Amino acid sequence: MLSRLLLLSVGPRAKWIMLALWLIPVVALANFSIQFNNVQSDNPALFTPSGAESTQATTILQNQFPDGRLAQAIVVYQRPGGLTAADRARMRAAMASFHGAGLPPGVQPPTADPPAANGTVASLSMAMQDSDATKAQQAIDSIRARVGHGGDGLTIRVTGPAAFLVDTLKSFSSIDGLILGITVSLVLVLLLLIYRSPILPLLPLACVGAAYMIVAAILYLLATHAGLTVDGQSASVLPVLMFGAGTDYALLLVARYREELHVTADRHAAMADTLRKAGPALLSSGSTVLAAMLTLLLATLRSTHNLGPILAIGIAFTLLAGLTLFPALLQIAGPVAFWPATPKAGGMAVPAHTFWRRVGEFTRRRPRPIAAVVCVALLLGATGVATSRDTLNFQNGFISPPESVQGFDLIKAAEPAGLLSPTVVIARPVSALPAVMRAAHRVPGVAPIALPPALGSDGYVEGLVVFTDDPYGPPALARISVLRQAVHAAAPPGATLLVGGETAIARDTNDAANRDLNLIAPVLLLVILIILSLLLRSVVAPLYLILTVVLSFFASLGISVYAFRYLFGFAGIESDIPTFVFLFLVALGVDYNIFLISRVREESLTHGTAHGMLRGLAATGGIITSAGLILAGTFSVLAVLPLKQLVEIGFAVAFGILLDTVVVRSILVPALVFIVNERSWWPSRLAQSGGRDQPVPISHETVA
Repeated sequence: MLSRLLLLSVGPRAKWIMLALWLIPVVALANFSIQFNNVQSDNPALFTPSGAESTQATTILQNQFPDGRLAQAIVVYQRPGGLTAADRARMRAAMASFHGAGLPPGVQPPTADPPAANGTVASLSMAMQDSDATKAQQAIDSIRARVGHGGDGLTIRVTGPAAFLVDTLKSFSSIDGLILGITVSLVLVLLLLIYRSPILPLLPLACVGAAYMIVAAILYLLATHAGLTVDGQSASVLPVLMFGAGTDYALLLVARYREELHVTADRHAAMADTLRKAGPALLSSGSTVLAAMLTLLLATLRSTHNLGPILAIGIAFTLLAGLTLFPALLQIAGPVAFWPATPKAGGMAVPAHTFWRRVGEFTRRRPRPIAAVVCVALLLGATGVATSRDTLNFQNGFISPPESVQGFDLIKAAEPAGLLSPTVVIARPVSALPAVMRAAHRVPGVAPIALPPALGSDGYVEGLVVFTDDPYGPPALARISVLRQAVHAAAPPGATLLVGGETAIARDTNDAANRDLNLIAPVLLLVILIILSLLLRSVVAPLYLILTVVLSFFASLGISVYAFRYLFGFAGIESDIPTFVFLFLVALGVDYNIFLISRVREESLTHGTAHGMLRGLAATGGIITSAGLILAGTFSVLAVLPLKQLVEIGFAVAFGILLDTVVVRSILVPALVFIVNERSWWPSRLAQSGGRDQPVPISHETVA
């Protein structure tokens, strides 16, 4: 049954039918595909954990308080030597201009904040709707155009939570189409270098491009009619993953197809044999990545949860295209696709004296010391994980600080930075608030600033707590738990009490990211273990293959943490980076395990395990290295983005893939196979094939 499904695109007529079956939806859905970027949303609510205390507080603010959906835009005026009378007159003129017809839509009239004690900073606060990102951006742009940027020693900046949101949105909107263009160009260049053919590299790009257009259209329709949320992060990662994984699948298929063309000149028969032999490995590989993406549905952090179905749909169509459209394109092009190095029947499929065969021979001579050295090196790299404590935030998350960050720095230098984003305490009944606020002001790090409370409906009241330091910094995030303990202890019995605001949201987001990783990691590893066991009909080999993937992840993340701190100078890592790096490295690392070990098992049926390992490494070593290079290259494209979070994802995954393909998959895994030998295949019959494991002189051997 599986063989028949894999061969749907094989044959003189079938290849053209399959091409038509793909072209029809590509053309029919083209109009939806080009509108994909229009449905992206980066509302802050998407990045909050469901069920967290801060999320509950946000819901009450939105439903029970008249201005609960309003965010602050703060216009900062700063002069190092002290604001002059002319500066204050300019500030009053700005206030007057924002009344009546001059007020941008959705923005409330400005109010003057208390000036800094040293007289160098004064500010205006303007409450505005943040539920509609487009209107928020228009309002912030209007405010910035109206107030200007100062001059003659006066600095004017627009900051505040609303401005942070808008600057984040702009960082994504400025790269629309850039990620896709750079990814396609990079993959094309790498394929040209690998294949040394002007025709062959175009085929996988056309295949994945068709899949991406259909996926973009589907996501657009799901976003507009089914409530699927697509944020900028998802839209940036999607083409990188699809083109990286799709090219990997193409490399494996092309390599096996080239081998079969050395056996038969009939392109259709060669493709049929290719799909019979390589198809199950491709299907297992794609299914593993698909399952990995679906595990994100277990996440409580909504941005991570929403990413799961988006990437799963992308991988599903990438795999489908790789198993149907790409074989059809290869058959249509025929052997000329490989020009000028056209394979001919009767030639050597894979030379016996390959570099990776020699690496395997070297590893086979001393597998235990080699495995020990590699494991120790990886464990040393993993020590960086324990040093990762600080996280990125609005203030330090941009490569080049936008205006909102510059304005925040001006406020922070002159007065308590917590004024920019006070922590919210919501209580019910109203009588519970005084005791609660007294307890809050006794918490170390809370400024002795009393801001007026706000009354809501249904008996709710809102109090504001100002921290003395950066409300997005690690000390403030750690203080949230102390503040919560203090105010909950001071609340009278039966009172409702919630601590929210930007700082509380950041703390709850970090906690949710850690919980998500602790849940997703074991589930994903179990799914991968089951898939590997079914593919290899073994329980031993999958166990040590999983261990190599986990070790590779910790080493990659640890070394990346060191790089972020000492090479890039970043303040920390984003809280959800470990989850994303684990997801991509484990899922894609298992891809290479499947490519290698499925071929090793095939060769072991005839030649025994140790010799099958050598033949499998000779046949797939170059493919895996090339695939890793392309996949690492596609993820490195994220480094061109202006957000450190995506730069960190791109670097960590790219580095991890290279480490996995060059060291783990090509040295450590062969060493373990040589150590465990036939026991790798237990309990299958192959575990009893020790008599076939006899070395064959390399000078008399070819690898088919």
